Amino acid sequence: MILWEQGTEKQYFAVKTLHTHRHAEYEREVEVLQRFSGGNEGHPHLIRLLLAYQHEKKHHMIFPWANGNLRDFWESIKLPNRTKELACWMLSQFHGISEGLREIHGNGNELNPNDRSTGRHGDIKAENILWIENHNDSKNHLLICDFGLSRFHSVKSQSEDRAPGCSPSYRPPECDLYHLRISVKYDIWTLGCLLLEFLTWYLLGWDAVEGTFSDARMRDEGWTRGVPLTRPDKDDSKWLYEDKFFRQQQDGNLVSAQLKPSVIAVSPSFSFGLTPHSSGY
Repeated sequence: MILWEQGTEKQYFAVKTLHTHRHAEYEREVEVLQRFSGGNEGHPHLIRLLLAYQHEKKHHMIFPWANGNLRDFWESIKLPNRTKELACWMLSQFHGISEGLREIHGNGNELNPNDRSTGRHGDIKAENILWIENHNDSKNHLLICDFGLSRFHSVKSQSEDRAPGCSPSYRPPECDLYHLRISVKYDIWTLGCLLLEFLTWYLLGWDAVEGTFSDARMRDEGWTRGVPLTRPDKDDSKWLYEDKFFRQQQDGNLVSAQLKPSVIAVSPSFSFGLTPHSSGY
């Protein structure tokens, strides 16, 4: 964090620092951020890069100051008061996040297939959604941040590379089923996981997001509370139960992915009306 003082006015900024051995990562993230910063139009729900520079063998990027991330916001209001105003705020912010992600994905201009305008964020999750309590005229404004895993591709190549990394809980089936190709659908899956947790927080509170819902997804893999997080039927003793949103199913030589039952019906008290999802989504 840095503080800028001009007269009686104080402004705070966030600084992200990378060591020089991560120069390629720094250049890639700056390149992506510049598409939505500086003189470019950007988007109100995408973080803007204010300045990038190198000093003493370290790379630095300066961003607007945020109060925390979306998970911090959920935790700060453990049991929300489900008012019409809160519902409207939640829907408007999620709509803005979705529109911001569409901005990253680009328009897929088929008239110029060599134009690297099609992007993928690669790591949509609550920790990568910044929360700014007061942002211009918007209260509790949300911004997509952390473009370190983002990629931009031409239309010809947008589905040809593997994911460079992913968050275990939100990861889509493509990360485990290697016959599936990576595309912008990767982000749509993670966006759906984010929405489910957002709705869980709104309807049941923070403890359901962090505990009940997460535990239910692990139970779908056979985990029992109080039992160490390993499976004795696995040769690898480091194998852990996971709270990802899908599980694999094998029918002969065909391996597919299905939404876990706990995702289809997050709790006995409400249902999101989802249906099992095959690996060809």
